[in-house]
Amino acid sequence: KTVESARRDAPRRQIMPYELVDIAGSRLVIDGGLEEQKQAAATLRAHYGDRVLADVSIGLKDVDVGARTERKTKEGGYRAIHFSIDQAGKRVEIQLRTRRQDVHGEYFHDVFMYPDFDNDPAFTRYADVMSEHYYRLDRGLKSKPPKPPEIAYRYPKGLLPDDPLGG
Repeated sequence: KTVESARRDAPRRQIMPYELVDIAGSRLVIDGGLEEQKQAAATLRAHYGDRVLADVSIGLKDVDVGARTERKTKEGGYRAIHFSIDQAGKRVEIQLRTRRQDVHGEYFHDVFMYPDFDNDPAFTRYADVMSEHYYRLDRGLKSKPPKPPEIAYRYPKGLLPDDPLGG
């Protein structure tokens, strides 16, 4: 995490910068769907064993990676599995995403930095619906991408994805 990212994240999470726990980490992007993500999560859990401090399934209602899995949802449809690992006494985060989860997460993270999008319910709803679209594709189902809200057309061309990993 960069210093600038930490400065931005702490107030948003209503914590002090020294309370951030995801300072160091990595992201693994899986080529495949939810089954491959589940297999990768099981492999990580087996590899790190007792050093897994916590695992969080964000937005993945039918993915269970362990008995201690905490389930969360996030506005904008963010989905991933996060592991907190004890690495030589330091807490390290590993994010595990499918390629579609990664595209969605990165894209909407960047777009929500635009002040007009941040509080717009139509755009937040679009992000949630687009996430559901990708989720269905990751489950091996057919899905048609949703139409962007009108607010999206007020911004530079190319701001909205043309369903780069569509179905």
